[in-house]
Amino acid sequence: MLRIDRIIESNLFKHIPYKIRIGMSLFLLTWSQWMNQTYIYGPLLIIISIMTFIGIYKHMKSFVHIWFLSLIFLVPSLLGVILVTRVEGQEVLMTIGQASPWLYITRESLWMGIEVMIRVMSSFSIMLFLILTTSIWEIGRFLRWVKVPKLFVEILLLTYRFLFLIYEEGMDMIMAQELRSGYYGVGNAFKSLSILLGQLFLNTIIRAQEMEEGLQMRLYEGEYLYG
Repeated sequence: MLRIDRIIESNLFKHIPYKIRIGMSLFLLTWSQWMNQTYIYGPLLIIISIMTFIGIYKHMKSFVHIWFLSLIFLVPSLLGVILVTRVEGQEVLMTIGQASPWLYITRESLWMGIEVMIRVMSSFSIMLFLILTTSIWEIGRFLRWVKVPKLFVEILLLTYRFLFLIYEEGMDMIMAQELRSGYYGVGNAFKSLSILLGQLFLNTIIRAQEMEEGLQMRLYEGEYLYG
């Protein structure tokens, strides 16, 4: 069982009907974006994060790890908002550069960066609550309930499952290469990487063919059944 599946199976909100969990998440996400007010994003961020933390308290390390990874992507993006090159009519708080300054931090850009950060983190907290409390199969059933085309749902579910299968197989292959000093030296590392990608592509096709044969042996009638 994948780690995310273990988290979902042990969360405290799993007994709440999945339609309520998904519907609440979508409503809060849509409503907060429509209101577009910082005083709404802030409380949502705090409340939803606390709810998620309580629901998966047994997996606190995974919760902190996910938030840390999100901040790694968020902080560099915020620098593009906070650092400006034009300061006409704005109050400059900091100048970057000495002989010829070319980047500034103004009160307006700093406040905009804070607003963007709170908005993004609020939306991310809602989606994180959905992801860590609702399985992909429940999401699939919800999409079928709202009349999303069956083909789209099946592609979504199969893609999700195959991503993790490919990841696990790729990690096993990398470990096998490392045991044979496959990444010792730059040239050898590029050679090992090319072999890894090629073999992983072939293995993915083989896995797909094996799954198709398995479905046909189980009297597959054109509809992929999920939990």
